[in-house]
Amino acid sequence: MWPGSTYPAPPRMDAFTLALRQLGFVEGQNLAIELRYARDGAQQLPELADELARANVDVIAAFGDLAPKIAHQKTEKTPIVAISDDILAT
Repeated sequence: MWPGSTYPAPPRMDAFTLALRQLGFVEGQNLAIELRYARDGAQQLPELADELARANVDVIAAFGDLAPKIAHQKTEKTPIVAISDDILAT
């Protein structure tokens, strides 16, 4: 779940998928990435989190300061990987 209004700019997604690949997760083999980003702004994040929770994904990777918090509010069953510049302050 990406908080920006456009697709994540390089090299963000490339670095993310590279790290997953290094851990043995390869898109199209044992991994599917269902990217959601807030096209209409941050107010759309709760809707995106609800959508991912209903999709019964295995994990939600939430980027930024606000997205992990919103994802946590929307699901108690789905693990959330929070990726933030300052996760402790958030």
